[in-house]
Amino acid sequence: MKRNIKKLTAVLLCLTLVLSLAACGGGGGGGGTSNTKDPYEIKAEFDPYYLHPGLADGSATSSADVWYPVDSPDSLPMYLTYAADAGYTEGDFLITWIDEEGYDYAYCLAQAEDMELVSLEDEEIEVDFVFSDALTAYDKESKTQYTRAGKMTADELEACFAGKTFTSRQGTSYTFNEDGSAIQNAGGVDYSGTWALTAATVVTFFDEEDAAFDVYLQILEDRQGIYLYSDVGNRYLYPEEENEAEADGSSEAA
Repeated sequence: MKRNIKKLTAVLLCLTLVLSLAACGGGGGGGGTSNTKDPYEIKAEFDPYYLHPGLADGSATSSADVWYPVDSPDSLPMYLTYAADAGYTEGDFLITWIDEEGYDYAYCLAQAEDMELVSLEDEEIEVDFVFSDALTAYDKESKTQYTRAGKMTADELEACFAGKTFTSRQGTSYTFNEDGSAIQNAGGVDYSGTWALTAATVVTFFDEEDAAFDVYLQILEDRQGIYLYSDVGNRYLYPEEENEAEADGSSEAA
């Protein structure tokens, strides 16, 4: 009798262990579905329609910001160019992956749709990018996160402009308000708009009345800090406090 009870107890323990493993998914095998979330997946908070390719030195054959894969040794760096500038009549961007030496390796045309950047239907390479900001992207197809951030994150770089006015020696200025609104003053006339960090090397003024007057300002830096360059009039713009400091120095010297 005691032997039978012991056998029954052992069987019940085994069944309990098997059921526990099944409930936890600890049995392995290919039939189960993993609920593990990719730690690099991000929310779509930046519309890729407003992305700028950037103005940094990119591949050996192009000038654009390079996007580097994060903790994905099997993925290649890439850069984006406007599809129209590359001679294509379809798509918003041409995505180009580059090899270890910086030469173009593979291509894919992509279209901005519903806060995502997706490959066109006839492309051999499929992508589905979402962007948390202008410097961080996640491809849901390859499960790869990319970044083109250099020394600073997007938030840190935006903080260099929010609430500040940058002025050129010719008098043109851009005021970047903390709420995202902006004022361009040119020739003594104010033009309303908005502003956004659209690349690691570009802050954009979006004209309220006409997109033809949007201005892409290149972000530059020296030992004194960050300043801007506009190819409209070939002008350099500096934070107002720097201009005031220079004026004070000139008056003391006089």
